[in-house]
Amino acid sequence: MRIVSKIVSVMLLGSVLLTSCGGVTPIAPAITPSTVPSPTVKPVIPTSTPSAIAISTPTEALPLRADDYQLRPWVADDVYYSKLIEEFGKGFYIGIESGRQRYDLAFKAETLLRDPSSNWRDVGWQIVSDYPKGFPMPGMRPGEDLLAFLIEDLLNTQNVKPEELLAIIKNKTQVAWWGECGFRAEIVESPSKQGDYLIVKNLFGDNQNGSIFYVGGCQGIAVYALRKVDNLFLVEKVRDWQALEIMAAGFELLLDTVGDVNNNGIPEIVINELFGASGSPPGRGEKIEFYEWDAPKDAFVSDSIRMKEDVCYMYQPCENGWMVEKADPQGFRPIVVNEQYATMYDYSIDGTPTCDNYIIKHTYLWKNAKFVEQKHSVIPPTDKSVECQLSWALQALKRDTDENTIATELISKALIDWPEAMNDIWGPASKDYFALRLGLTYDMTGQEETALVLIQNVVEHPSTTDYQFASQLASTYLDVRSKRGKVRACQEISLLQSESEDKISGLYAIYVPLDELKKVWGYGAPIWLYRVDAVCDGKLALKLLIEQAPVSKYKNVDELLTEMRLKPLNIQVIYESNSLTTSLVSLPLQFNRLSRDGSTFEQVDYQQLWLLARSPQRFSADYLDVISQNPSTVLSVDYLQIKQNDLIIMVQANVDNFQSVFISHVEPDGGIQTLLSDIYVDGFVDHAAKEIAIVSESFYNDQPDITYYKWNSELQKFDERKINFDFVKAQDEADRLMFQGRDFSQTILYINEFLIQAPPEPKIESSCTYGRCDYYPEWYRPYMRYFLALAYEMSGQSDRARDIYFALWQDYPANILVLQQNIG
Repeated sequence: MRIVSKIVSVMLLGSVLLTSCGGVTPIAPAITPSTVPSPTVKPVIPTSTPSAIAISTPTEALPLRADDYQLRPWVADDVYYSKLIEEFGKGFYIGIESGRQRYDLAFKAETLLRDPSSNWRDVGWQIVSDYPKGFPMPGMRPGEDLLAFLIEDLLNTQNVKPEELLAIIKNKTQVAWWGECGFRAEIVESPSKQGDYLIVKNLFGDNQNGSIFYVGGCQGIAVYALRKVDNLFLVEKVRDWQALEIMAAGFELLLDTVGDVNNNGIPEIVINELFGASGSPPGRGEKIEFYEWDAPKDAFVSDSIRMKEDVCYMYQPCENGWMVEKADPQGFRPIVVNEQYATMYDYSIDGTPTCDNYIIKHTYLWKNAKFVEQKHSVIPPTDKSVECQLSWALQALKRDTDENTIATELISKALIDWPEAMNDIWGPASKDYFALRLGLTYDMTGQEETALVLIQNVVEHPSTTDYQFASQLASTYLDVRSKRGKVRACQEISLLQSESEDKISGLYAIYVPLDELKKVWGYGAPIWLYRVDAVCDGKLALKLLIEQAPVSKYKNVDELLTEMRLKPLNIQVIYESNSLTTSLVSLPLQFNRLSRDGSTFEQVDYQQLWLLARSPQRFSADYLDVISQNPSTVLSVDYLQIKQNDLIIMVQANVDNFQSVFISHVEPDGGIQTLLSDIYVDGFVDHAAKEIAIVSESFYNDQPDITYYKWNSELQKFDERKINFDFVKAQDEADRLMFQGRDFSQTILYINEFLIQAPPEPKIESSCTYGRCDYYPEWYRPYMRYFLALAYEMSGQSDRARDIYFALWQDYPANILVLQQNIG
């Protein structure tokens, strides 16, 4: 098929619109309809190897119409266009693959559609090399990806043995699997490992062994399970294709089995996902995922826990992050996850931790394919050395936990007879720093008399006269506190510390210069690897002070904040009843930052977003985020009422297309729990279904993630599900009808329904800088409209096909599906 105008200008509308590579020369700028010359010669229908045609100079430009074009039959030479498509796609990027690859897949699919005699196996393996999930082919099951389909073909029809499988896949795809890609996967060394497989007994509940294995390359990683049914091999997907798109990032999957932790006879597979990225500070994360076969659903079900942790050994995660304990009386085996933070590094060696970590122990049960938390607790320090105990106490003070009492007692005891080891490790003014931190903690928790004595003593009697920085901070705090309140005083001394730190370390320092800090301040904590902790956490201070306020004294949050000498930029009441009021509060915040030339400091205005609640029992507060005081900032709020005074609140912030979403649970007694906080996402509340939908770009897949969250009151957590309308599944279904079934009538009906019912396509950010984002163009609608026209053409409705191709060209003139070409 080719569309040719009566002026012999050819419009490229896909693979079938191309002649051989030698016969088509692309025009650099696309010609828009308003500049196309009027026809002055008789229409010519080109052959597969057209000759040059002279075109007269037009005297007048007329707008083009669909009737000015006609279709020509597709011929065998038209399949040879890959290099031409590659030229078209240069510089165009979507997701982990280039735009050329994604369009090339569609064109390869069309080749198979028009030429059923093509070697589908060879074409299939070509596609897998570029895009492992591929597109549906004859014989594939719904939801199956292309590589899984080809694996079953190898095992069942080509007599490949399972032990030969992975080597053959690697050879056929001809891509580098690991090393160059920044991520990898491996099976944990365990008794269950046999070569490249994890052998799991009764994995599918059929008393047979199931085999777990992974495949992948620079396009991503997938985890499959292999089993035999009626003497045929079946490949079931454990974990879908995932790949990172972040430069300078590491991504690792560790596969293992944990046996049967819920006593239902089916073993669970565990995947550790470890992620690390360079930066200042570098990022490090870990997540455990459990998978269990669900026979009624005929699929693996899963849930995950993301472990919060600091970097314990330079770029490495903390050890002993999680474990499975012995069975309880009911036969359940609890899963323990240790949320842990380093307390001291030894810089003189290689950055290894020298004291026990600060650990919060979380205990979960695996029930109904969900992790259900049973309890959590802080593990007291076990180190005997005073310096390790004090380092543990400093980590405890950073967090609003029940273990602050242990931390304050440790510091109080040490201040009576300050250990010399602290001066050696932390610096000669370390006692003043700890005394100030302890005094601030007391002041924020209502022990004002003790607090003022400690802080005043730092001002008047510093432990060393050679270093006055801690004393200056203490003096400033007391002065501002007397005039503007505790929170503003806390913010002020944190600003002073930050300004001093920038002067010492410079603007582009990667690591904290502890030796330089000790020279100027007289102290430097060996826990400050990438950043210096704020001397006073203004957010924690405000949260504690609000939650200590007596409800009977203040009618609303405005009165409370006024008493605290804070002047909100805005207070928006979200929900109000006789016994509960919830408000979104915006508070002013100022940062001092070093100018680009490093010579001066400039003041930058921001705003803090808070949720505040008032019930008959208490006030409560939950910090959301800091955003700029940009005039274009748009804040929107919506909520779901689960039951009386039990709310799920969603707050969105949009600053120059830079979107953030925050979701919190407000309990009937006024308590607030943060459920979700994310950037680069959009969200909306479905009041009829009592759900919240979040739309976000996926770092792992080549399509946006659209997830619905429904509150589970029993588990006190969200149940997640993918939105019923899924763009990728819609495209897959259209491809299946077109390429597998060759059912063009149903394809036409399906795509027309898609174009009517599909919601707006989620925007995918191509880049975001300084709070502004640029977005990739639409993909699904032009793709579906192109294949709608193709379905009309294949069903013999050439005029209808021509009209849709023409409309597609007008709506998306720069799209590669509709680039204009000139016949040479």
